[in-house]
Amino acid sequence: MENREKREKLYKMAEQDSIYQVWKNGYESNIALFKQFADTQPEEVKNVLFGYADAGRMMMQRMINIACDEMEFIEDRENGI
Repeated sequence: MENREKREKLYKMAEQDSIYQVWKNGYESNIALFKQFADTQPEEVKNVLFGYADAGRMMMQRMINIACDEMEFIEDRENGI
């Protein structure tokens, strides 16, 4: 199974996970407020806020990519995929 397929499968699994949904909903309900707040700040502070938020998201995305490079889904292994 290719990494892209693994990521898609992982995201589908996450969409079924209630804890993931809580965090996703919290993120989505606050992103507009975060942007609104950040846009009122001086450019230097705004850059720090967005830099921090983006670095956290990109760090987690990289961790997902690394996991997908290395992982095998149990059901795929059992089915010889």
